[in-house]
Parts: sequence; C-alpha cells; structure tokens
Amino acid sequence: MSETDVMVSPAELGFAIEDLFRLEALTAEVAMSLERVADVIRLIGGHVDDGSITLPRHFEVNSICARYGTTWSPESQ
Repeated sequence: MSETDVMVSPAELGFAIEDLFRLEALTAEVAMSLERVADVIRLIGGHVDDGSITLPRHFEVNSICARYGTTWSPESQ
C-alpha cells in the first residue's frame, strides 16, 4: 500500500460520500453495503439520475481528504 492509499470501512466511506454530495442521511444498512466501486457508482448514479445530488466543491473534497490524511490533486488526474 502506498502512502496515498487510505483504508476506511464501508460505513465510513458511505458517510463521507453522504457529506461530500450532501445526500439525505444514509441508513447504516446502505452505508455498510458499499464494498465495491460498483456499489458507490450505483449509489451516486441513482441520485444523478433523479437530480437529487449536488457535486462537491473543491474545499469540501479537500476537507474530506484532510480528514483521512491525504490530498486531492485534480490537475494530476
């Protein structure tokens, strides 16, 4: 694992996604079900389809990254 890899539990990932995209509160069951990238895509995609998602701003992404001791560099993507 590199120094930029961050390990989080499925629930923690779910709640970070909830914060980033300003989603309605996720149930623990939904948050715990986020085990694969496809699960995250399905969660976010459903909200994109129904228009209920708000994309995070740069400072929000940086805040979440700082919480986990990492950084986000969109220019390098």
